[in-house]
Amino acid sequence: MQPKRRMIALTVRLSQEDNRCLENLALSSGLKKSEYLRAIIQGISLGNKLAETMSQGKDVKFDLGGYGFAINNEIMEELLKDVMVKMEQGLQVIPNKPPTKLRSRHIKPIAKAS
Repeated sequence: MQPKRRMIALTVRLSQEDNRCLENLALSSGLKKSEYLRAIIQGISLGNKLAETMSQGKDVKFDLGGYGFAINNEIMEELLKDVMVKMEQGLQVIPNKPPTKLRSRHIKPIAKAS
């Protein structure tokens, strides 16, 4: 049984577009928006812990879903190398076109005090 965690409420201001994106991503994952954001936070935290452990040359150990996992450091490095190779093969970098009309703002100089 997991220990009781003290929960806090958090308000996040999003644009309508970002909110729609979050709703769609959460819905496609079968999660509520708060659960989806929590999963992102926990995933990034886990990734940071894995990177720190690997940088020390230790085997990777972590808890997920009530189960403990241990992965040999050499196997984890090989796995990550394979992922990087696959990403490099499928990644395309396409330059964005700048907007046709750029807006500029003129600022009046501050008057000097005498």
